[in-house]
Order: sequence, then structure tokens, then C-alpha cells
Amino acid sequence: MFRKVLEWPDSALKNKSVPFTREDPTSWIDDLRDSFTVTGGLGLAAPQIGIFRRAIVVNPSHLSISDDEMLLMINPRLELSGETYKNNEGCFSVPYTAGNVPRYSHCKVVFYNEDWEEQWLNLQGLAAACVQHEVDHLDGILYLDRMGRMSRQLLIKKIKKQKKKLADLERAAQEEFDKDHAELLAGFGGKEKTKTTHSRKRKPKPRRKSKRQRSRKK
Repeated sequence: MFRKVLEWPDSALKNKSVPFTREDPTSWIDDLRDSFTVTGGLGLAAPQIGIFRRAIVVNPSHLSISDDEMLLMINPRLELSGETYKNNEGCFSVPYTAGNVPRYSHCKVVFYNEDWEEQWLNLQGLAAACVQHEVDHLDGILYLDRMGRMSRQLLIKKIKKQKKKLADLERAAQEEFDKDHAELLAGFGGKEKTKTTHSRKRKPKPRRKSKRQRSRKK
């Protein structure tokens, strides 16, 4: 089932997730997959859709990991290495914008698949940055939190401005709809027609007799 992505500044995004267990509902994994199928992108973490368990999905084909369209990682653990660099990142939970975030160039990720078999991958570049980004969500960290104070403030100002713009557009569209609806009602007299009562109905005119009927009567 598709679940709507939580957006900043929702405080729930600050919650730290707990490990997935074998006793947890498998429907949570299905919801994570279904939601990622709808949103697309490079990755999605369970907390972003209100499931506060340590699980993420990524798109291996877009990250040059494999030809698969989706890879599930349960309880991922990272071993970071290499130099840090600024990676330009966007996020479904922080829409309308992107920012430069420091990331390690290499990481090893150890995780479980859906059959609870332990797996591991050595990643670098974009794939490494993507997995670091998604694992941050499991710890209640948004990419905004990893930016410098000045850069973060400028980005937040931009986000608020964009949100206001969209809210104004939605309000204008609703007002236009209400106006059109009112005009449509006015075209029909503004109210439903009342039914004519029986007493107000016009009495039928008597049928006119034909010439033959008149001649017979004479």
C-alpha cells in the first residue's frame, strides 16, 4: 500500500528508528516497496512513510550497482571510508530544493535481505552517498542537519517561500472553483425547482366533439 511521504518540518522525521525484527508485519516491507514504486527516485527510508523501523530501499540500476530496479536493505550498518566531498542532494521529505552535503566517498554496507540472509556491498561515489543519505533518515537526520548554519538558513527560507507560493496557488484554484460553482448554481436559479402541487395543475380542456358525433345527437 502506498503511504504519503512525511515532509519537513514534521517532527516525526526526527525520530530514531528501531531495528526490524522477524516478528514485525511483512506488510511494512510491502508498503515501503509500494511507496518507492510511486515516488521513484534513488532511495526511500521506512521512517519517511511513518514506519519507524530500520529499513531502506534504493534503485540499484540508477546507482550503477546492478540492473535491478529495487534493493531492500533491512537493518543496514555502514563502515565509512575515503575522503569527504560535497554531494548535491534532494529529498522527498524536503521537497522543492536541493543542497550540498558532506559525504564520505566510500562505504561498506552490511544488511539483511527479506529472507534474513546477511549481505554486504562496497559502494563508492553516488551509490555510497545515497545509502548514507537513507541511513541518516533511520537516525532522524535530514540532509539539512548536515549543512552549515548559513547555508541551511538560506535553504529553509527558500523552502518556506516555495511552500507559500504553492499554498497561494492552491487557494486561488479553490476560490476559482467556488466562483464557478456559484455561477453554475445561479444559472439554475440558485435552488432546485419546487414541484407543482396538484391543486395548481391546469385542468385538462374538454375534448371537442367531432362533426359526426354532433350530427348523431341531433
